[in-house]
Amino acid sequence: MLVVEVNVLDELGERQCRLMADFFSAMSNSTRLHMLCALQTGPKTVSELAEYAEVSMPNASQHLRVMREKGVVTMEKEAQFVYYTVADPRIIKGASMIRTALTDVARRNAQWMDVDAE
Repeated sequence: MLVVEVNVLDELGERQCRLMADFFSAMSNSTRLHMLCALQTGPKTVSELAEYAEVSMPNASQHLRVMREKGVVTMEKEAQFVYYTVADPRIIKGASMIRTALTDVARRNAQWMDVDAE
């Protein structure tokens, strides 16, 4: 059984819970997660992110607006280009930790299903 040593979640008030829920809501879209993956290597333009996520530029812009409003990314204008970057590197680390945890859970569930099938 996995035990978390630091009990950070007990300290969350209603405002912090809403903030986290908004963040997870913004990241509950696979296109936005693809864009986040692309941004881990550095700033990207809308066209680069649209190409990476295989969506149209207007669609990419809509997703980036949501991510910006929820504090996931920031934007910076340079001449005629707008560059997006991850607002805080801990967002990438957190996403990686969640992916690892979910992969482990999926593996355990798959093992349990194999045991149930016997």
